Amino acid sequence: MAIRTSAVLGLAGLALCFGAGCKTLAPNPLDISETFHGSQDVRERISHDPYSYFRYVNVSFAQQTCQSFSSVEIPIVNLHGDPHIEQFAVTQKSAGLVDFDDSVAGPAVIDLVRFGTSIKIAARQKGWTVQGDIIVRRFLDAYRATLAGEGSYQEPQIVQKIRNGFAPSRQPFLDKIQSKLQPIDPEKMKNAGDGYRRYVELMIRQNPQWDEAFFKPKSWGQFGGGIGSQLVDRHIMRIEGPTSSPEDDIILEAKEVRDLSKVSCLRTNNDDGLRVIAGSQGFNPESDPFLAVVPPPPHKAKDHIPWWVQSWNSDYGEVRLKSLATPSDLEQIALASAERLALGHVGLLPSPADQYLKGELIKMVDQNRAKVISTVDTLTHKTLEGYEAFVQSGVADNSETTQVVAK
Repeated sequence: MAIRTSAVLGLAGLALCFGAGCKTLAPNPLDISETFHGSQDVRERISHDPYSYFRYVNVSFAQQTCQSFSSVEIPIVNLHGDPHIEQFAVTQKSAGLVDFDDSVAGPAVIDLVRFGTSIKIAARQKGWTVQGDIIVRRFLDAYRATLAGEGSYQEPQIVQKIRNGFAPSRQPFLDKIQSKLQPIDPEKMKNAGDGYRRYVELMIRQNPQWDEAFFKPKSWGQFGGGIGSQLVDRHIMRIEGPTSSPEDDIILEAKEVRDLSKVSCLRTNNDDGLRVIAGSQGFNPESDPFLAVVPPPPHKAKDHIPWWVQSWNSDYGEVRLKSLATPSDLEQIALASAERLALGHVGLLPSPADQYLKGELIKMVDQNRAKVISTVDTLTHKTLEGYEAFVQSGVADNSETTQVVAK
């Protein structure tokens, strides 16, 4: 029987008996009610519903997946790092998984368990619990079929609905970004300015058709959007672009490289952001000419935190749970994402190495399918218990949250 963590808030563990042989229930590692130190705004965002909370705890979640498979040999791949339903994005040209902050080399189950759990939590919130279990299994089937060259999945129907909502011009997009920019601390702004100059120099060396006027900032600030992005510092810049017309201004996003050193099974070097670039190249069908790691200063400090930059597309939309009308919508996103993950996991390897890795990944799925499913179930339960404890701990207004109890 599961014991609700909300009943033991503030305790290191729960005594199940007294005297000799007494056992203690270990704290839930996905319960951040005792360790959260973010702003009230972030608290409200991640307390909105269990899925928002799930999005916020990815690093701890990945570590739990590592521990679950610590005794199993799993092929190392180019991971997305944080794939889930709401990372499925749409542009005029393509649709697929985005957001590569946590891209890194690591065991393939990191992505499979993460996305599988997102299916379960999304289905639960939508009232499709039974269908969610089925979709998790079909997601794994689609991943395996793609590796075997047997899968071909149609574009989800929701993709065209999102495209139909794109504005005919860039101006609404630019105005929306402008309205959400927030001031930056002057000291941070100075350091950011130095880094931006190094980035511009790199861009001009790689693209001689551009000059400094092209990269002249017209506005610069912090951006309040996102959930997982709240864990790192990020700046948004609106730059001049090819002409002085506002219509062709370009939006750049600069972000700190997230520290993943606490996730034991990942192969990361936090001295650079190249893992983010590799993730984008492996999973994103659209190339971004502005994607780059900010060159470090000439005399890099020991505690230097690397940054990376990407551009934002005006014709862009992300899937949201509220936009999923039926279980079929959820399943279509899951199958398309499974295909994208399978291709991305082997996409950076040349032939015949990619074929060998595909074979190893097929064996991994066949041998560990039941364990992947059971880990998805376990981490779904832990996430929901963590969310409940977080809400009940008093860091958020219970009247504005959605309570979903792990059973």
